[in-house]
This record gives sequence, C-alpha cells and structure tokens, in this order.
Amino acid sequence: MAITVVLATLAAYGLYRLRFPGRDFVFRIILVTYAVPGVLLLIPLYGMMTGIGLIDRLAALVIINVTLAAPFAVWMLQAFFGTIPLELEEAAALDGANRVQIILRVLLPLAAPGVASVAIFAFIMAWTE
Repeated sequence: MAITVVLATLAAYGLYRLRFPGRDFVFRIILVTYAVPGVLLLIPLYGMMTGIGLIDRLAALVIINVTLAAPFAVWMLQAFFGTIPLELEEAAALDGANRVQIILRVLLPLAAPGVASVAIFAFIMAWTE
C-alpha cells in the first residue's frame, strides 16, 4: 500500500503539473491499463515471475499488487491535484521552495483526502489478495 501511494502521488503530480512530450499518451496508457481486467493478466504475470525467479516470493506479490493498483491511484490523484490552484505552487516557489518541498509542504496537505482514499483503496486491494 505504501509503495502504491508514493508512486501514484509522484506520477499523478508529474502527469498533471509537468509539461513533457507524450504526457497525454502516457495518461491514456494508464487509463487503458486500468480498463483491462486483472484476470486476463494472470498467465502473462505468472510467466514473467517464473522468468525472473519470483514464484512463491513475497516480492512477486508486492510487484503485482502495486502494478494492479497504481493505474487507478494515479487517475484518482490526478483529479485531486487538478483542484489545487497553480498559484499556490507559484507562491511557494517565490518563497524559495524547490519542487520536492512544494509537493511535501503544499500539495500533500491539500490533497490529503485523495491520498487517504488511494491508501484505503490500495490496502483493500492488497487485503483481498
């Protein structure tokens, strides 16, 4: 759950605030990934885990849970970051904060309900496994 929340928060912030080539394409790929049912991925995931020697290992379960929970988490957190005005980030930057400080001290407290929702979702998804 913790890995999913951290990765999804950083990915959602990057997809929402940073401008880079292919940003819309990456977001669409994330949405398409979420649309694919997890049951369809069982045989390919088993083959991949066998190939890298992670069958019957805790690391395989962590990798699979993060992979299946991350697309929805990124989509949900991107919507929460969309509600935060850009002016707050600009004000923090004018006060001398770097991008990491802006995320930790400005955005995360404002997006705390979204982060909590993603954490609950990731926990329930991992618990049902």
